[in-house]
Amino acid sequence: MKKIIIFLLAIVIPLISIARYQNIGTAWKDRHISYLAQYALDNDSDLYDKQAQINLSVATCNRIVLLLGQVPSDELKQHAKDIVNQIPQVRYIYNRITIAPPISAATRSNDTWITAKAKSSLLFTKGVESTKIKIVTEDGIVYLMGSISRQQSEVVINVITQLPGVKKIVKIFEYTD
Repeated sequence: MKKIIIFLLAIVIPLISIARYQNIGTAWKDRHISYLAQYALDNDSDLYDKQAQINLSVATCNRIVLLLGQVPSDELKQHAKDIVNQIPQVRYIYNRITIAPPISAATRSNDTWITAKAKSSLLFTKGVESTKIKIVTEDGIVYLMGSISRQQSEVVINVITQLPGVKKIVKIFEYTD
């Protein structure tokens, strides 16, 4: 019985938190798109042969996909986008993959810290619906996704600009006004 309750909580709690920033249907599609994209990238034979030199990740918000990571060539960068482009219901792909060696574990850890700090800072910012914003950090660059007003966007940028370790902010917002 305990296992069933834990299993249900593991499914229900993330869905409730996702539902706060978008409807359940869109949230489900986003999770599905992210899963399919990451799986396809991780299992592609052209990318897999060079896996030691590749670091790729996928974020999805409102069926808009953000591709991040590092690859050794422009051809592999385009190949990764082509793979994701085959996934149904993807509205748009922002390919922010860089041509570089994979970032270090320390850099990834710092990125996680920046994302957590950004989320917690926005949580207490008046006039910002932080649950409608997806935040992803890669190599010190903070990517912001979601559907918010232009006024909220300005407030969000002002808050995140103040955080230590942020090199740049990239807005991938859909404005509601």
